[in-house]
Amino acid sequence: MSQPLASPHAPRALELTPDQLGAMASSPRLAILQRLDIDGRATVRELGERLGRPVTALYHHLERLEEAGLVQVVERRSTGRRPEAVYACLLYTSDAADDSLRVD
Repeated sequence: MSQPLASPHAPRALELTPDQLGAMASSPRLAILQRLDIDGRATVRELGERLGRPVTALYHHLERLEEAGLVQVVERRSTGRRPEAVYACLLYTSDAADDSLRVD
């Protein structure tokens, strides 16, 4: 019996660095990654609302995730006062994901 052909969109195993694993070993950071995986993109304010956490408590975690290469600023939205960074998770590999945000 022959093996079925793998879909080009099939999920593949992630290869994470020790630094990335360390960044993910925090409940708030893992919650941020899960939320961004669900939503695709979000500002700090949106993440705070959806996670039930104060915005000020999220900046440090987003900075650490960005340093580890797990999230990235993909857009800046003008809010009148100052631009808001829009973050996206770099771990997802769904069909709907923008190719420029995929981890190969």
